[in-house]
Amino acid sequence: MPTSPFPDPDKPPTDEELAAVIGKDFRIVAAAMEQLRSDHKSITHTYKFSKISGWHVTYDKGRHRLFYLFPRHDDFLLKVVFNDEGIALLAKAEAWTAVKEKLRSAKKYAEGTLLEFAVAEITSRLLAELLRIKVASMS
Repeated sequence: MPTSPFPDPDKPPTDEELAAVIGKDFRIVAAAMEQLRSDHKSITHTYKFSKISGWHVTYDKGRHRLFYLFPRHDDFLLKVVFNDEGIALLAKAEAWTAVKEKLRSAKKYAEGTLLEFAVAEITSRLLAELLRIKVASMS
């Protein structure tokens, strides 16, 4: 993983610093979250620290994790885990070639199937749809 832009465990970034480091493409996340929050008011985000990845952000709906956002300079890595119901809904979704390809090689864990996206692989529309499916599959 590339060097974290926020490696100091004693200094979590602000929302403004996060957006500045990611750059103009932070709008992908911001637009998707704005759309999701219009239907679900209980969406929160929390900064977490890891020795491996530095400061990153988790987005949650209540007790349920929606996704992880690992900031990079002018980029990000977004990780979302889908349970079996979510994977079934993704498989039925209207053709997203990139997502279908990722599903074929996705890592599977006890918590579910992990899909990872860099800035170049996702749009706000795609992220909003992935999160809609994620929320619909949460129990």
